[in-house]
Amino acid sequence: MRFEEIDLTHAPAFLEFVRDVRAHDPPTFAAMLAPSQDGDWNDLSFAAFVRNCERERLDWRPKAGRTSITSYVAIDGEDVVGFGRLRFPLTPALEANGGNVVFTVPPARRGRGWGTLTLNRLLFEGARAGLARALVTCAADDEITRRCIERNRGESAGLYRGREKFWIPLR
Repeated sequence: MRFEEIDLTHAPAFLEFVRDVRAHDPPTFAAMLAPSQDGDWNDLSFAAFVRNCERERLDWRPKAGRTSITSYVAIDGEDVVGFGRLRFPLTPALEANGGNVVFTVPPARRGRGWGTLTLNRLLFEGARAGLARALVTCAADDEITRRCIERNRGESAGLYRGREKFWIPLR
């Protein structure tokens, strides 16, 4: 598996990933892969998405009041098997709802350990960025994501608005 920042070379695999998530997991599609302006994903909208990801990635030491967001893909062969974002520093809004890390695996690849591995690689990047711990959340009834988080040493910090919060030590 390769774990890389998203770029234009990932277009065909990422567009297939988007089609899978859109067809089989509409809530994740709406939350993480909001449709392009024309309402559909294609090569042009993917290029715009990558440009936006490049703008969101500020620096490993963003200025006060700014959050750096870096988007990554996990690649197995030619397929995207995981997508995630690392966000820091935490703002009050991110701490209340979301955390440092968000990730998903295409429905066709779930149940094979890709979520645990994708989260692990995101946490590694967080440690490289200097984070001492990372906040990850999931829906209170999402057992699969909960297991991915717990396999990566996540410690429950309770529920907030139907989401369970986990702190994961990185050092």
